[in-house]
Amino acid sequence: MDLPEITILIPSWNRKNFLDLILMNLKSQSYPHAKIKVIIDDDSEDKLQQLLPTVSLIQKVQQYIHPIQLTYINNKPRRSIGRKRNDLIKACKTKIFAFMDSDDVYFDTYLTHSYELMKEKKVGCVGCDKMIFCMTDKNFDLHAIDCGNQVRQIHEATIFATKKWYRASAGFATSGVGEGKNLFDNGRADVAISDINKVMMCVQHGTNTVDKLQFANDNNKLPMTLDQNAINTLKNILGMKEEQAEQPEQVEIIKEEI
Repeated sequence: MDLPEITILIPSWNRKNFLDLILMNLKSQSYPHAKIKVIIDDDSEDKLQQLLPTVSLIQKVQQYIHPIQLTYINNKPRRSIGRKRNDLIKACKTKIFAFMDSDDVYFDTYLTHSYELMKEKKVGCVGCDKMIFCMTDKNFDLHAIDCGNQVRQIHEATIFATKKWYRASAGFATSGVGEGKNLFDNGRADVAISDINKVMMCVQHGTNTVDKLQFANDNNKLPMTLDQNAINTLKNILGMKEEQAEQPEQVEIIKEEI
């Protein structure tokens, strides 16, 4: 089967510490890497906070993720997340795009599952209205929310769509929060709900745009834990002290370095 090219779109601002996580998310994808392109839009004003502040580092990352093709944009003024998502789609040259936020964990099945679901349902967009959260400020407990298969509640970080579908929408709102609300107006039927267990896990940390701790309560706590290697990987990214592995492996996150 001749699979289409897909462009992963990554908005970033002051996310220098999350470079290893981004690289892990890209390298782990089961979708053929030769069919993947990635565009990073980084509008960090401070060059020291940029993901890739030098040409040599850009080249090193490109070599590391090869054959995935990298485009790194760092010459635009700071914008709202909604504007940045719109700009990323405009910069995309492939017919299909997928958002991948810089501070979340994406499972290796993200692109493959989303594309297969799009084909099966014959829709122009798939995404998930559910979310798994890793609460790093609460002993790395896992919590989940379920919005009941409501298309209008699809999380922006899970959107996988065609540019044709996007052009028929109102685009992302220019606000800094809830920027995807305009995409699904008018009860659009050409959207399918993806399986969050095959898409991603949101990482709660001190610099989240929206405080994710609001989603942590006893009623939605999951009866499972991350394995210690996964916790250590996230601790390293967040500048927290690592510990020796004690937990049995349940969710695997492999840290890879350039």
